[in-house]
Order: sequence, then C-alpha cells, then structure tokens
Amino acid sequence: MIEYLNSYDKLIESTRSLIQTFKAFPKIFKEEKHHKFHKFFDKALYNILHSLDLVIGMKYLDMSKSINNQVETNYFARVLVITCHEILNDMNKMVGKDLREELVSKIGLKEVEKLDNATKEMNSLRKKHLKKLKDLRNNVIAHKLDNGIVQADIINEIDPKDIYIISNEIWKTQSKFISIYTDLIQKI
Repeated sequence: MIEYLNSYDKLIESTRSLIQTFKAFPKIFKEEKHHKFHKFFDKALYNILHSLDLVIGMKYLDMSKSINNQVETNYFARVLVITCHEILNDMNKMVGKDLREELVSKIGLKEVEKLDNATKEMNSLRKKHLKKLKDLRNNVIAHKLDNGIVQADIINEIDPKDIYIISNEIWKTQSKFISIYTDLIQKI
C-alpha cells in the first residue's frame, strides 16, 4: 500500500510542479506577438489542474477502499463523479476552436492533429460516461433530489470501482492533452 501512496504522491508533486511551470509561461512570453497564445497556456493549465484533482481523488478513493472504509470510499467516489462530470461537460475549456485555428496558423495542421486525436478520444469518453455522471452528480452531489431515502439508496449503490475506472480513463486522456500541450509550447 505504501508503494501505491508513494506513486500517487510523486505524480501529485510532478503535476504541482507542472502547474507552476505553466503559470510562468505568460510572464515569459511577454511580446505582443505571443499574447494570442496566452489562452493556450490557460487551457493547458486548466487541464493540468483537473488532472491534479483526478489524481488526488483517485488516491483517496483507492486508499479508503484498501482499508475497507466504505463511508470514505463512497465519499471519494462522489467527489470523483463531480470532477469527471466537470471535465467532460466543459470540453470547450480544454481546447476550443479559436485556439486550434491559432495553433494551425502558427505551427501547422500536422502538429495540431495530435490535439485533434486527443479531443476525439475525450469526446468518446464524454459520449460513453456523461449521462451517468450527470445523473449521479445531480442526485448525490448537488443534492437536487429532495427525497432523502432515495438519495441515500443511490449513494449506497455507487460502484466505486466503476467510478475509479471512469476517472482513470479520463485522467489517461487528459495526460495526453498535457503531453501535447507541453510539446506544442516548444513549437510556438
């Protein structure tokens, strides 16, 4: 178990470090000709921040599950539900057509195709999981259901393993975005 926690902590630390790096880019690229790419750095940072949320949520879900703490396991599964829902529901914040067009004009279509492929992959996950995540979010996180008994039943029926798998799929795809953004920065 300690090895898993150490792995999560290393990943969390490297992600935190990447956040600091991406926060610095707009300060480094001060020239007027680079200002149009500040939104690129912002979108990259948006992805990295969500990735950090996913990793931390998966860490605590995994840890709670391994020590058989069902209350916390269920809680962290619900936290991941809302994080995953936000990521899939806000796809335009991840890339955006305006950003894509700027990148194509600056570095060419071939380089941007990797970003297109990652976007298609995330859209596929969106189609596969968004309805389920939205229903769970509305009923067990946002507490929009006014029937406590039904809400408690839905909460108890959440499958933490399924939520972990969904979170991991999204995290893997988001990691591709981060890698692509990191590559593209060098080409801007």
